[in-house]
Amino acid sequence: MQTLSYMPPELGNGVSRGSTRPVSRANSLTWAIPQAHPGTEPAQIPTLDLPDDLLDADSVAIHFVAGEGLSFYPDYHLLEELFSDPALISRRRYRETLSGFLRDPDTSPEMLRRLAARDPAKASTDFARLLKRKRGFSWEADGEQLLRRSKPSYFDGTSLPHASGIMFMPWR
Repeated sequence: MQTLSYMPPELGNGVSRGSTRPVSRANSLTWAIPQAHPGTEPAQIPTLDLPDDLLDADSVAIHFVAGEGLSFYPDYHLLEELFSDPALISRRRYRETLSGFLRDPDTSPEMLRRLAARDPAKASTDFARLLKRKRGFSWEADGEQLLRRSKPSYFDGTSLPHASGIMFMPWR
């Protein structure tokens, strides 16, 4: 999974964690910055040029974390489907998508936490099969430890930002 993120200048200094994805088929993403004072010059609108391969995904999840920025996760719909139907883990595309989200150090663990929270039993089945654990896997007992092992940069002693929302957008 390719990772790229954008933080508008008013939130910080540029790049942060996650995968970016535009909400349109254009090759750049424009951020609307409100005019501070009526009658004054509008603020310059920054743009983000995105690689074509990020523009080719069937869907995207948009995830904003205060202090970290806006991240876009291509093909998130595959995880939505997998966490609803764990039998899909037998299909390579679903397995590779889950593995990519788990193992990519720049992808926020919050995405997997939110999916698993919907149905911890199904999440347990997904991860048991992904990790090939014959004795099983319990998201409630083992999930946080798995995230800490897979994403150490998120757990290196700094506090995690709080997520403010996820929006799923298919656009084909």
